[in-house]
Formats: sequence, C-alpha cells, structure tokens
Amino acid sequence: MGVKPLYWYYKDGLFMFSSELKAFHAHPGFDKKLDYDSLSLYLQYGYITAPKTIFHNTHKLEPGFFLTIDEHRNIKKAEYWSAEKAFLEGAPGRAKARDEQAAADELEALLLESFKLRMVSDVPVGMFLSGGVDSSLLTALLAKESGGAALKTFTIGFDESEYNEASWAKKVAEHLGTEHTELYCRPSDAFDIIAKLPDIYDEPLGDASAVPTYLVSKLARTKVKVSLSADGGDEQFCGYNRYFMMNERIRRFATNPFLSLVSGALDYVSTDMAYAIYEKLSPILPRWNNFYDKFAKLKKVLKTKNRIAQYDLSNKYFIDEDVRSLGLERVSSQLVKFGREFENMNILDQMMYYDIKTYLPDDILVKVDRAGMSVALEGRDPFLDHKITEFAAALPLDLKYRGGVSKYILKKILYRHVPRELVDRPKQGFGVPVYEWFRDELKGCYYDHLAPDKIKREGVFDAAAVAGLLDAYMNGRGVNPYKLWFLFVFELWYEKYMA
Repeated sequence: MGVKPLYWYYKDGLFMFSSELKAFHAHPGFDKKLDYDSLSLYLQYGYITAPKTIFHNTHKLEPGFFLTIDEHRNIKKAEYWSAEKAFLEGAPGRAKARDEQAAADELEALLLESFKLRMVSDVPVGMFLSGGVDSSLLTALLAKESGGAALKTFTIGFDESEYNEASWAKKVAEHLGTEHTELYCRPSDAFDIIAKLPDIYDEPLGDASAVPTYLVSKLARTKVKVSLSADGGDEQFCGYNRYFMMNERIRRFATNPFLSLVSGALDYVSTDMAYAIYEKLSPILPRWNNFYDKFAKLKKVLKTKNRIAQYDLSNKYFIDEDVRSLGLERVSSQLVKFGREFENMNILDQMMYYDIKTYLPDDILVKVDRAGMSVALEGRDPFLDHKITEFAAALPLDLKYRGGVSKYILKKILYRHVPRELVDRPKQGFGVPVYEWFRDELKGCYYDHLAPDKIKREGVFDAAAVAGLLDAYMNGRGVNPYKLWFLFVFELWYEKYMA
C-alpha cells in the first residue's frame, strides 16, 4: 500500500538505495539534478507520484513492488500485490447484494485481526484521534482490545473554529475512557515547524497538514513509542466529500445538454469579464473564494469528456496553463491509465481506486510516516492491511455510500461502540488555516522566500509570474492559497538542498 518508502538511484554504474532521499546527498557521486517533470507534478498536486522523485535518475519504488539488481547491474522491478488486481477480482462482489449485518461483522473481525498483527510490541501504543469516523472506530476497537488498560489518544486542535475537531475528539475519548491529550496549533507553532519541513520531508510535500501532523507525532512521542493512525478509511470506504460533489457534477453534465453549449461559449469570456459578471450577481450566487482559479478549471472540466480525467483535473491546484506561466516548458500528468475492465466501473469506485494509487501513498502516507520517523515514533496503519483493501474492493457500493451517508458500513460498526450524536455530523477533514495565517502573522515568510531577486537568481521559476501570484494573493484577488504554499515549501526545500 506504500506505508514505507524505498528510494533508489542509478547512474553511470552507481547504484544506491535508502529509506530517505537525503541519504544520497552524502555520496560524492550523487548527481542532484532537478527533475522538471516531477516539479510539474508537485505544482499540480502538491506531491510527486511514484516512481518519480524530485531528482533526475532517482526513483521511488511503487507500492506492492520489489526491486532486484544482478551482478551485471541489470535492474528489474516486479509486482507482488496490486490494488488493480484487488479491484478487478472484487468486481463480482461489488455486483451483488450483501447482508449488511454479516458484512459489518466480517469487517470488524478483519480490523481486530489487523490490530493483533500490528500490536506485537512490548512498548505502550497510542492512537491519533481526530474525532472523525475512521479514528473513532479504530480507537473504540483498540480500547476494547486493550483489556481495561487506558489507551492513550492524541489530538491537534485549531483556534479557527472551521478547522477545529478537537472538541469532538475529546467527547469520543471521554466516552471510550481513553487517556486523552490535546494540543492547539497556532501560528507561532507553525512558524517553528516550517523551518524543519525540508529535514522532515526530504522532497517537497505541499500538504499543509504536515505541520499539525508533526505536532501530534511529537506530542504522542512524549508518552508512547508506537502510534496507530486511521489512514486509508476515506479511500477504501468512500469518505471524501469530493467524491460526492464530483459524482453529482458528472451526473449533471450527462443529463444537461445546455452545459455543452456553455463550454463553447466560455472560450469567449475572459476571466476578468467573468469576475465582473460574478460580482454583480454575487448576492444570488454561491460564494467562490478562489474565483479566478475555479473559473479557469471550470472551463477545462466542461470540455473534458473522460470522467476520471475530470476528477484528476478537479484535484489540481496549478492547471497546465498555470505551470507553463511559471516558466516550465513541459507539464507531466499522474493520470492513472484505466484498462478496458475499469471503463464500466462506477465513478465512485474509480475515484477511490485512483486515490489508492496516487494520493494515499504519495501524500497521506508520506506525510504521516516522515513526521513520525522524525521524532522516533513508529506509525502503524490498521486500515491498510491488504485483506481489508481486498474486502473493501469487493464490497457493494451501497455499503460504502447509501442515501447521502458516506462510509456507511464503518458507521454501522461505530454505532455499536459510540453514541450516534458523536458520529452523525458533517465531515471536516484535516484542514489547516493556511490562508488566514499567511495573510496575517506569517506573511513575512512569503515575502522573504518568494522575493523576486531570489527567484530570478535561482532560475527555476519566472520571477515576474511568482511576484504576480503573491501580489494577487495578498490583495485578496481570488488566488488559491495553496498555490503560494506550494511555491513556498518548494523554496524552503530548494534553499536546503540545491542552493
């Protein structure tokens, strides 16, 4: 599934491998040449998809693969397990009805078995508890298995209410009787951690929740040496809000011929013109915080017929034109190629499979593993046992998403252990107030690290384009805040490893 990394490098007869990319810098033969295809992936998605890395001639081994090199230096990769095979073999199961109670019992048993395999430890074990469905379920099952000993749980909160789930986590912890510790992440904490990001993540990672992930790992390490997390629940049991928004959008596109006419007409509407119209109609329209970015993306989505390509595009931060405007000549894609067997798969299943192949291993698992390792905290992921992935891949969709309820089967199990009022609430996700922090207390960081003379001297990006983005962002002109965050994180990395 990609929980642990293996990097390898080969050039001019020199072969190296390591669990950390920064280890290669210690060898005088390492050619640390920037890979611009990988950089374009990073700008689009905020992470770099295996097998690529930020360096040329340097690779990440994909999940489910092993690597061999013989005495003649012939290098071969072979696959021993694949999510693709799990989804293909699970197709008959997805096509027929299953008894809800029996399926829930089987999944709970699989989770308990996964716990036992990961609890072979003579040291205290903790749990990252966000208060959401996945972590609450694992905490409930682990508390039940702990035989009366108080389980240690850890949560990060924010002062900004729209990002804060700490109060829910506390209620779950109180109900389950865990020894609960929480810490609130504030701009001053973020400032201290930001300087450490290039050491923790030795290639650029644009996921801003890396900051609180490091904090909760550091917090947990004060009391335990091993901690469990609930990563993989969203991707395997249909949990992300974007799945349902995309599904509804695709349904509307398929049933509304007017949208085809609109897509052609939008070619003649500039973004500035569209924004002027939007401002006049704003009292009766939904609010778009990043209008310029969303309008440009909308124009492309309306012209894209392939469903998974629409999903891929919806997840991009810098679209192709944005990447080129920064001075990169080529734009790579992580778009997963679907075989004919996948064409008739439900779009929700397609999106889950897509994320299991890309976002889960190359963003989520990287974020959690590297943060834990940086403070000597070992992480374990019960949801990522291959048996659970295979079970989920063969589960009918209506047991994952039914009547507007996401992660349906996980909630059915959780109801056995936690009151409904702690479960049935809107999903928040692990967001970070990047926009608020970097237009206020931390804005000096952007001005320092994205300064035009510095960008020009490095020669990676077009300095005028970066300055234009920064000016638009600081003046509230509809720029996605993650665009600036991605550039900022890259600059921190570049200053440490390339300057």
